[in-house]
Amino acid sequence: MSLQAESYGFFDALLLFVDLERAEEPSLARWKADQKDDLVIQALSILYKLAPAAAHHLTELRAGAVVLQYVRVCFGPTGDAAVRLLRRMAAVPELVTELGADGALDTALDLLGDPSIAVEVRQDAASVLTTLCTTHDANQSLLRAAHGIPVLVRTPARLSPLCSPPSPVPKRCERVQCVSTARDLR
Repeated sequence: MSLQAESYGFFDALLLFVDLERAEEPSLARWKADQKDDLVIQALSILYKLAPAAAHHLTELRAGAVVLQYVRVCFGPTGDAAVRLLRRMAAVPELVTELGADGALDTALDLLGDPSIAVEVRQDAASVLTTLCTTHDANQSLLRAAHGIPVLVRTPARLSPLCSPPSPVPKRCERVQCVSTARDLR
């Protein structure tokens, strides 16, 4: 077996923990709910660390679609970890087109606009929007089609917690950059 085939198996095994379509696999059914949550967080953490170097594998395995589906359905610590992975994947140039096509912009807009979601998660959503749209024409068009620009421009009050003093400076800048990008796209 080649090293490339082995690495695909490794990434597929990690994605198994977040792939909702494979949630009933026997290898997952034996774990208790809290154990499975711990395994999901560990799998997401490993994927987060390896995403920049594994773009080809993640594209082949449709990891963007898997992670987005998980983000849309799962909440709490595992969902938060999935959003952090989504933010990391958005920063990988080889994954930007796939994430846009798979609905990352809609998902990020939904997260950003929901005041019941933790500020940190909304900060990550703002970062996803900014990263996916800053230099990518197709994603800018998708953001316009999703009516994301008016949402971003009209909702500074909902975004204001993202600029609160407890947030680190780089995170406060995400909101400003996200809205600035939206205004530039008009």
